[in-house]
Amino acid sequence: MLKLVKKSAFISLGLAAMSATAVRRYGQKLAKEGKLSEEEGQKLVDDLLKQSKKSKADLKNNINKSVKESVVEMDLATKSDITRVNTRLTRIEKSISGKAKPKTKSKAKK
Repeated sequence: MLKLVKKSAFISLGLAAMSATAVRRYGQKLAKEGKLSEEEGQKLVDDLLKQSKKSKADLKNNINKSVKESVVEMDLATKSDITRVNTRLTRIEKSISGKAKPKTKSKAKK
């Protein structure tokens, strides 16, 4: 059972790494070697393309999840953290600059 899971995982990773053209060629080659009818061969190619797209999406999701977990583990600042700090800093700068410049009343000359 474990061998089957490993084999499926490696096939999925391989399909994820392949371009659509390469997947089509691979499917056509398998169809010829397996002596499949044209319809069966096309179905095999279509299935491989679907699996390739799914594998790419799964791989992307797994990588994103892993990166997010690593950022949290390493306690790195995220983009939203930096945006929040910049917003706060801008507010503080405006507050300070407003207090640093005393407002003077204009006196009209007589």
